[in-house]
Amino acid sequence: MQHYQNLKEHYKFSEEEASILKGLQPRMESLADEFIDGFYDYI
Repeated sequence: MQHYQNLKEHYKFSEEEASILKGLQPRMESLADEFIDGFYDYI
């Protein structure tokens, strides 16, 4: 758990950013497979 906290501090990850990602979670769950396929096609 400490490693996770260190990463958040290192990258200055804010509570606002966490809230934004939490709000995106339902949408991204439904698009996960499509997103991953598109990402790998891009790279």
